[in-house]
Amino acid sequence: ALRAGSRAAPGARGALLALIEDRSQPALVRASAIQRLGGLLTPAITDIVARELNDPDSLVRLAAVEALAGTEPRVRHRYLPRMLADPVRMVRIEAARALAGEPEALFSDNERTSFAKALAEYVTAQTYNADRPEGRTSLGNLYAQRGDPGGAIAEYRQALALDPTFVPAYANLADLYRSRGADGEAVAVLREGLARNPRAATLHHALGLALVRQKQKTDSLAELRAAAELAPQSGRFAYVY
Repeated sequence: ALRAGSRAAPGARGALLALIEDRSQPALVRASAIQRLGGLLTPAITDIVARELNDPDSLVRLAAVEALAGTEPRVRHRYLPRMLADPVRMVRIEAARALAGEPEALFSDNERTSFAKALAEYVTAQTYNADRPEGRTSLGNLYAQRGDPGGAIAEYRQALALDPTFVPAYANLADLYRSRGADGEAVAVLREGLARNPRAATLHHALGLALVRQKQKTDSLAELRAAAELAPQSGRFAYVY
C-alpha cells in the first residue's frame, strides 16, 4: 500500500485508506499512509484525513496536518486552527506553517492569538537550524507565504551561500521570481542551480516552464525532456513534456 501510494499507482487511494483505518497498525505506518494521501486528496478523503487530527498519537496528528497543508485556504482554516494548541510542539508549528498566508485573513481574534504563539515557535525552530540550508529555506518559504518577497529572497540566498548545491532553494527562489512576473530572474536562478546540479530534474522542469512563458519553445522542450528522462517515475514531468 505504501509503495503504491508513493508511486500514485492505480488503487493507491483505497489501499492507503484501508491502512489508515486499520487501528492494529503501528502509528508510524498509519502516519506514512496519511502522508502519501496528501497528494491524492479528494473532498471525501480530506474529511477522512481530518478525522485523524484527533488521533492519540502525535505522529498521526502531524501527518494529518501535513497532508491538509496542501489544501485550499478555506479548508485549512476549517480544520487546522485548533491544532495550534496541540500539546506537541511539532504539531503546533506545522499547523502554524500551514496556516500562514491566505488563511490568516479568515482568523477570529482568538485564532490569531494562538497562531502568533505557534508561529513564533516555528520561527524559533527554524532560526535554531539557520546554519543549515533547510532552516533558511523554511524561513524563506514562510516569508513568501506571508507576502514578504524581500525577506524570502534574502533567506533563499543565505541557504545557497551555505550550500550552493541545495536544489529546493533554487527552485523556490525561481518560483518566487516567477510569481512576481520576473521570468528573466527566474531563468537565471534556474541556470545557476543547474550549473551546480545538472541532473536535478526539478530544476530542468521549472526551467522548461519558464522558457515556455518566454516563448522559447525549442529550448523549453529540451528542458522538459531532460526532466522527464531524469525522473522517469514522475507522471507529471512526462505529462507536461
